[in-house]
Amino acid sequence: MALNIQYPYALDEHGGLRHIDTVDKQSRSEHVFYCPNCGKEMRACLGDKNAHYFSHECGCHCSTESYIHKTAKSILLKRYNDSTSAFIIGLRVKRKCKQFEVCENVNSKCELSPIYQEYSLKHHYDLPAVMEESYISEAGEFTPDLMLRSSNIARKPIFIEIFYKHKSSDKKLASGNYIIEFEIKSFTDLQNLERVEVFEESEYIKFYNFKTLMMSSDIIEQEIRRECFDNEAQISEYDLPFCKQSNKVQRTNLALRRLVIYKSGKCYEGGIFESEKVLHKPNALIDITYTQSPKMMDFSPLFVIAKKFSWMKSCYMCEHCVSTEDVTWCKNVKNGSSRKGTFNEQKARLCKCFQWSEYQSHLYSIYMKELIEGEDYIIWTNPNEKFD
Repeated sequence: MALNIQYPYALDEHGGLRHIDTVDKQSRSEHVFYCPNCGKEMRACLGDKNAHYFSHECGCHCSTESYIHKTAKSILLKRYNDSTSAFIIGLRVKRKCKQFEVCENVNSKCELSPIYQEYSLKHHYDLPAVMEESYISEAGEFTPDLMLRSSNIARKPIFIEIFYKHKSSDKKLASGNYIIEFEIKSFTDLQNLERVEVFEESEYIKFYNFKTLMMSSDIIEQEIRRECFDNEAQISEYDLPFCKQSNKVQRTNLALRRLVIYKSGKCYEGGIFESEKVLHKPNALIDITYTQSPKMMDFSPLFVIAKKFSWMKSCYMCEHCVSTEDVTWCKNVKNGSSRKGTFNEQKARLCKCFQWSEYQSHLYSIYMKELIEGEDYIIWTNPNEKFD
């Protein structure tokens, strides 16, 4: 004899889904009940000792998988189309810059951490939900278990899929359609579909292809600054997207570097854009442009220039220079007196005792082995100046 499975749900003669807890002996005599899966007549078993349940009048039974799948669809359909009930989803929304796919300077700050948001689907999808209705999209034709629709024809529908063992096909998941997938494994899960207030993403509820919240870089900057303020954390320019960092920070991150030397002896070093490679300061004496890469980490463009042009001599490049964190001094100074701070470049250039440091000369030979002028670095000299 077939096992008498205790089913919790049945359909009444009007097609309304009824849980066994809503049936008493009087309503049992007033209604006829049918199986949501096979359509055969069921009876409400309302004994005084055992838990109440529905069973097939014919003594047969449906497979648990088929019954759960069909009943779950009926529960969600009833809940969505019932004007007195809510249908709210809660999901973690991705947030990133509008230019994320096309910007050449994307960094990790251009995409913010997801935020939790709740949406009342009935507000956006105001038409009644339909069961097992075909839908044609660019990716093909699909027949979801349930489909939520909107009177706004520009809004794509939402597929609701229910599975016991077999998940949605890869083709359906990759179609780009909005999909909410429920995994229902037991009769208890069925009742939870009626009770839960918000359907949140979890191990048993998955959301696919829902849109990312696209934001302007200004909004992203505001969000980053607000979060740092709320956490009482200091914010630096490096915490912002590349396009919102200061010009100084942006240039620090550029691959092309340039050292500019002026008549006063002052130097400027920083990043330049590719378009600026052929542009030079008219009041500069000389500059060197080079590529910032791992092998160039120890590259000293200032020293290369100094070796190439004797007028760039500096006390720090001299064998007689002694430099510590606190003091810099010359071993040739009378009585060994010390002088703090940066030495005067003019004195170094005219000093008769100047002698190239052996260590600096060694570094120079290493630089020249690894560099090819015109490829890894380019030296530009002002055509209006004469050099020794």
